[in-house]
Amino acid sequence: MKLINLMEDFLQWIEVEKGYADSTIKAYEYDILLFLRWYDGGEIIQGENKEDLKIKLKRIELENVTLEELRKFVVYLAQELDYSNTTRCRKIASLKSFWNYLCKVRKLTDNIASDLSLPKKEPTTEIYLKQKEINQLFVAIDEISRNIIRDKSILAVLLYTGIRVSECINLNLSDIDLESRILRIVKGKGGKSRMIGINKELMPYIKDYLQKRQQVLIEGNPLFLSERGNRLNKRTLQYHFKRWVEEAGLPDEVTVHKCRHTFLSHLCQNGASLAEIKQISGHKNLASLQRYLHNDQKRLNKIVNKVSYK
Repeated sequence: MKLINLMEDFLQWIEVEKGYADSTIKAYEYDILLFLRWYDGGEIIQGENKEDLKIKLKRIELENVTLEELRKFVVYLAQELDYSNTTRCRKIASLKSFWNYLCKVRKLTDNIASDLSLPKKEPTTEIYLKQKEINQLFVAIDEISRNIIRDKSILAVLLYTGIRVSECINLNLSDIDLESRILRIVKGKGGKSRMIGINKELMPYIKDYLQKRQQVLIEGNPLFLSERGNRLNKRTLQYHFKRWVEEAGLPDEVTVHKCRHTFLSHLCQNGASLAEIKQISGHKNLASLQRYLHNDQKRLNKIVNKVSYK
């Protein structure tokens, strides 16, 4: 079987069997192609698209790849391409997953990538939106948006539910239950569904938008429509958010995903347990939620200081 066919089978496997998101699948594909291009001796230029990276891949015999060569590739990423530890961790994870699949389907007998060590991740400080910054974003929408009611509703949904961008754009009218005050995420990350309560402060934004929403009947009846009457796509939402950030005078590091971090951090501050946050957010495991404790260290210190044996 040709190498490119093996890759396509692998990508289909992580989509169907593992339930990975489209963005993750594309990232894995790019990471594997990057290694194969390096192994093949081809020049790597940062920012190359995946089609450019596919050149000459037919010559590669994966059974000849050694662990030492995988390690040299990781060093190359650091020294030549200047990738951060976090980025290299992602690319190593992609290779580990690919080799694991090849052994699983018996295309390879030795999973050399399993011995590939992950570089230590650099400590990061999450950026959480403060109340003043949130107010600035809403003001920015008033200033530059051509669809103020829709855009305010989108921003409010992101801030008061903590859903992912992909989940936001995939919302349908049928997913909103105003009577029960429930928002249904029919297919979240990993293909899992969940329900989130609609915050009382979110209700007016949703009601205003539903009253003004164009009565366009299209497949799925999406909640948020583009100017052309189609389902709003991810790239367009990110583009609008970036414009709001610029108009509000906020740093470039404030991305739409920070709305999710802000919401989950507030849940933690207000006493929600990690198990409850996991259920609301749709996170796969509790370990990934530890970041939200950092923003609430003072409250945690107070709780510890309440312990007394006198």
